[in-house]
Amino acid sequence: MTDSAAELLSDLRQLRRKVRRDRHGYWFPLVLFAALILLTPLCYWALSARYFHTPVPFSTTQITSTTWSGGDSVVKWYWTIGLILCVGASVWWYHKRGVTIGVEGRMGGYLMVAVVVPVALLFGGRLFELTVWSHYDTSLYSRPDIIVPVVIGAVVVAGGAAFVATRWKRLRAGGIAVAALAGVVAFSAIAVFLLYGLVPLLIIAAALAALAWLERSPLLAVIAVLFGVVSLHANVSGLGRLLDLNAEWRLLLDAAPPAAVLMIGGVIALVRSRRAAE
Repeated sequence: MTDSAAELLSDLRQLRRKVRRDRHGYWFPLVLFAALILLTPLCYWALSARYFHTPVPFSTTQITSTTWSGGDSVVKWYWTIGLILCVGASVWWYHKRGVTIGVEGRMGGYLMVAVVVPVALLFGGRLFELTVWSHYDTSLYSRPDIIVPVVIGAVVVAGGAAFVATRWKRLRAGGIAVAALAGVVAFSAIAVFLLYGLVPLLIIAAALAALAWLERSPLLAVIAVLFGVVSLHANVSGLGRLLDLNAEWRLLLDAAPPAAVLMIGGVIALVRSRRAAE
């Protein structure tokens, strides 16, 4: 390869990296999801009187329900509608940002996600209930021998479908749909063991990981991992249970660390984006 050809390829790689940096706008989804999480206690607090004598008063999922097929309908629809609106707003934001900076990328993948995610959220939990839950009379909480294979199988299906979607354009829509549906089935199965009402945080963590891959952003990948760890802790134990507080304040303390990770990450991403534009 001649020096001129090598220089041309080097310039092309630098240009691609610059275009990708200019298109980075993930600070907006981070702040948006942080706001959704911070508003969660308001929804749960409105139900405090109804669950006053319940040991786990603000649980989205009881032992006898899945992520969206059971629990209180207000909480269920808060998360479902909130996640759908956040995904739709993020797609709109990337389109608007691309038009503004003059580097509008392909929006097909984002639009597919915006269509598929609502369907997966609405029917994924129901699919888990029909295929697994309805066949057993006892609680699945004490049956890891059933739940673990379901989770592994759903993750394998989701990963395979995602691989197909990235490799073959003609199968992209179907691959994304299957991956999203299998992902929600996996989260519905995991929700059997996570009873503190913040299972949707894990779905947000998975969405951020996918966005980090689309953006090719190491910073967003780090934020997604940190958020996933904090969200898992909030579902398993949480900060609120370390203090002798009312259930309402325990929930706020549980939701605060995941929201803080997203908010701080969003501010850092915004500052980096502004500096890159200068």
